[in-house]
Amino acid sequence: MALPRLLPARCDTADVAVGQARETMTPVVVDREAPATSIPLGLIAPVAALWALVVSLLGVVVVVVIAWVLSSGDSSFSDALRGAATLWTAAHLSPVSVGAATISVLPIGLVAVPAITLVLASRWLVRAVSWPTPRAGVGQAAIMVAVYGLGAAVVASRADGPQSNLAPGRTALNAAVLAAVCVGWTLLRLPSVRAVVLDRLSPSLSVTGRAVVLGVAGMLACASAVAGVSLGAHWSEAVGSYRVLGATGLSSVPLTIVALMYLPNAVVWTAALLVGPGFMVGGGNTVTAVSGATGALPVFPLVPALPATGAPSITAAAVLAMPVIVGALMGWFVVRARRDATVETCALQAAVAGGGCSAVLAALAALTHGGLGAGRLAQIGPSAVSVLLVGAVVLAVSAASSAWALRTLSTRRRR
Repeated sequence: MALPRLLPARCDTADVAVGQARETMTPVVVDREAPATSIPLGLIAPVAALWALVVSLLGVVVVVVIAWVLSSGDSSFSDALRGAATLWTAAHLSPVSVGAATISVLPIGLVAVPAITLVLASRWLVRAVSWPTPRAGVGQAAIMVAVYGLGAAVVASRADGPQSNLAPGRTALNAAVLAAVCVGWTLLRLPSVRAVVLDRLSPSLSVTGRAVVLGVAGMLACASAVAGVSLGAHWSEAVGSYRVLGATGLSSVPLTIVALMYLPNAVVWTAALLVGPGFMVGGGNTVTAVSGATGALPVFPLVPALPATGAPSITAAAVLAMPVIVGALMGWFVVRARRDATVETCALQAAVAGGGCSAVLAALAALTHGGLGAGRLAQIGPSAVSVLLVGAVVLAVSAASSAWALRTLSTRRRR
C-alpha cells in the first residue's frame, strides 16, 4: 500500500530553490565543523606559530646536545645550546658568519625540520578556527607568519656570540617566507579553498601552472638520477672521505647526516649542469657537461661525485638532451590539456610554461649559491641569472616546438 502524500506538490519547487541557493553560496575555508578550543580566537594563530618554533628548536637542541655529550671537546653546555640555535637559524637558510668567514651555502635538507612543524601547526590552526570566508583564513595565516618571523629573529639575536655572527633581520624574512609557504600549502589542500582558487583561475593559466610543475619535477628527477649515478660510480672515494676525516663508528653519524642534508643542494647543482651553465666550485672553476672540476677541493662524502674531467661526447649529449626531453613533455601536456586550442595558442602557452620552469630552477639555484668561508670556496654554486636565461631558451623553445608539432599533427589527422 502506498504511503499518502503528506506535503503539497509546491514543496518540491521550494526544495529545488533551496538547493540552487546552496549551490551559489560562497565556499567556506573549513570543510568540517571546527572542534571547540579553550584558547581565545585572537591567540590561536600566535600559539600555532610559537608551537612550531619551539618544537623545531627543541628537536635541533636534542640532536646537538647528544652530539655534544658523545664528543670529547672542551665546549660547554651553553656553547652547545648556542650552536643548536645557530643550526636552527641555518635551517631557515640564513647566512652564518664565523669570524671573518661567512657560510651562506646551507643544506636545503635542513629546511625540512621547521617545515614539518609549520605544516603540523597550520593543520591545527585550520581545525581550531572556524573561518566563514577565505579572507578570514588569510588574516589568521598572516598573523601566524608574522609571529613566527619575529620569533625567529629573537632566536637569531640570542644565538649571537663572540664566535658567530647571525643576521636577525634576514632570519626573520626567511622564516616568514617559509611559514607563508607552509601555511599556504596547508590551506590549498582544503577542497573548499582549492575550489575557490581554481574557480578564479582561467583554464589556460591553470594548464600553464600544471605544466610548470611537471617541468620542474621532470628536471629534478633527471638531476637526481644523474647525481645518483655519478655518486655511485665514485662510491669508493666517497667512503674513503670518512677515513680521511677520521669519522669512524658513532663519529660518522653526524657527517652522514650533514651529507644527507646537502643532497638536495647536489640535485639543484646537477639540474644547473643539465640546463647548460653548470656551477662554480671555487677559484673561478665551473663544472659543466663538458668540463670537470680542477684544483684542490674539500674532503666531503659528496665531493667525489664531481667529474674530474669533462664527460665523453656521447654522455655529454645525453645529459644536455634531458632538458629538451622535459620541454617536449611539457609541450605534450599543454596540447593534451588544451584540445580545442589553436596551434599558436598551444605553442605560446608551452613557451610560457618553459619560462616558468626555468624561473623556478633559477630560484632554487639562488638558494644554493654562496660561499663556504673565505678563499677558494668564497663563491660556489650555480648562477641564478645564467640558469634563468639559458633555461628559458632551452625549455621554452623545446616546449613550444613540441606543442606546435603535436597540435599540427593532430589537426591534420582530424582533416
